[in-house]
Amino acid sequence: MTVATLDPSQQLASNVPIDERQIVIAGPGSGKTQVVSALVEHLVGEEGADPTYGVLVISFSNAAVHAVDARLRAQGIPPAQVQTLDSLAADFVREESDADVGVLSFDERIRLADSLLRKSGWQRLQMLDHVIVDEFQDIVGDRADFLLRLLKSLSPDAGFTVLGDPAQGIYDFQLRESAGSSEGSATTSSDLLEAVRRFRGVSVRELTGQHRAQSREAKSAAALRGSVLAGGSDLDRFMSSIARAGDVAALAPQVNQWQGSTCFLTSNNGQALLVADTLEMNGVDAVVERGPRHAVVAAWVARVMNACGSRFVSREKFMDAASNVAPNEDPSELWRAVRAISGATASDLDVEVLARSLTRRRPLLPALQDRSELRVRVSTIHRAKGLEFDNVVLVNFLEKHWLAPGPDQDVARTSFVAVTRARRLLASADGPDDRMLRRVGPKGHTRWFVSGPKSWMTFGVELRPNDFERSEPPGDDAASAQAVLNDLVALRGVRLQFRLDPRRSSLKVPVYAASVDDAVVAHTSQEFGEDLARRIGDRQTGRSPWPALGDARLESIGTVASSAKAGEVGRHGLWLAPVAAGMVQVRWDSGS
Repeated sequence: MTVATLDPSQQLASNVPIDERQIVIAGPGSGKTQVVSALVEHLVGEEGADPTYGVLVISFSNAAVHAVDARLRAQGIPPAQVQTLDSLAADFVREESDADVGVLSFDERIRLADSLLRKSGWQRLQMLDHVIVDEFQDIVGDRADFLLRLLKSLSPDAGFTVLGDPAQGIYDFQLRESAGSSEGSATTSSDLLEAVRRFRGVSVRELTGQHRAQSREAKSAAALRGSVLAGGSDLDRFMSSIARAGDVAALAPQVNQWQGSTCFLTSNNGQALLVADTLEMNGVDAVVERGPRHAVVAAWVARVMNACGSRFVSREKFMDAASNVAPNEDPSELWRAVRAISGATASDLDVEVLARSLTRRRPLLPALQDRSELRVRVSTIHRAKGLEFDNVVLVNFLEKHWLAPGPDQDVARTSFVAVTRARRLLASADGPDDRMLRRVGPKGHTRWFVSGPKSWMTFGVELRPNDFERSEPPGDDAASAQAVLNDLVALRGVRLQFRLDPRRSSLKVPVYAASVDDAVVAHTSQEFGEDLARRIGDRQTGRSPWPALGDARLESIGTVASSAKAGEVGRHGLWLAPVAAGMVQVRWDSGS
């Protein structure tokens, strides 16, 4: 969508003076992402803002990151800063204190950054001409407080744009989960919105177009927004009218015939894992949507840098290597991405600086992200926020509604988010039996398991993309493992087999070797082993040995970045590693 095709409400929100302070109310499908990207283009191209130091986009949406990046690239403009509040807080703590960011939790970083900002300010904020906050309704608690303090700390002549939709505010449950804590803030997204409204000179605008819904059903879903905000019953009637398509297993053969993208929506990630397994067993290749904390760096990064063979890489050498290693990618775009993430200013790129930059938690430019090409995805409703699909299936589960219980307003808003993800087809289906699912572990450190007839039994464990050891290149023979992983980059349908590694395991923590055709390409991480041991108990005298694990589908190959050198293979801090996720079977047979 070019500036010329923006509707009048989008143009009004994006063509503003650099010092404008505005709230933009944007319902689903109203074109918020286009406004964010058009606004950055306008601020840089027409208002003279510096894209690197003058504009900051605070976003949780990869779609928004991609749109902003694509528009600026088309205009030959350097990329704007795009960060989460968490990565901003980490940067601030690193620059303004001696605290070790690595040992602080996300909440601790936010609270420390807020305290530091209140006491001493931050020079970086004074350089900003305009701040754009995407999805304000997702910001609650300590993060809402930190955002308000950040906006108050801007230069008096700096502007800001805060975009979002109160009808899609579905994160207040996090405040209830932390109720009773002496540390956590109780600021809701509604509190945040009202506080921003009270800033001097703030304008409030609303996007009125509809650029997503194509079918009558999808348009009817988007039209429910007013009823959701008013607490009406129209949403309940709409939910009961959605076509039922049997169970997920029976629906699977039809899904392969559908046109465009499809997403199955669940209440929690444990259910998403079960649905993905069911689809796979019935002939549908599906991937579980990753959360932002499980983002994976694309394999081309390590492959291209390793092909260059040196720490300092010129543009010419990079372009030659990228053309050979990633022929389907635009080498100029890849060069631009690695220089942007590493903050390079010299003509040559320092690969070790790039590796250190990639270890920091912040949104990745689209070119740097590992992207699944599968058309079918499974996601929690919360992870699907900000995304859209041609077809959406709401998955119901036995003995309970597909939404987690909560206040009526929470249920209504979550339902509204779910039904407005579809461009065309909207249906519901019954999911697999989830009564054996258990979420185990201390707060902030939980993992999904499948139990048995007795709740203490364990027959499945959640495997995440970051559950392989990342401190050193994988495999018993690192060079051979890298060769195998390099050959697997373009393959699909490969299975990873797990085998207990007695040399690396102890009575306290098991370690499993992951192999492809007998070639070891990874080992499970300490965290994975600790979580499994916490669930089933350690293997002290008198206990049975550690269980065996079933296999898992290899989703892709990614790049691991380390700030430390790791021998000849990882001498500059970059190497290949497998990416897999799913519910892995835990077996207690004699082969354990």
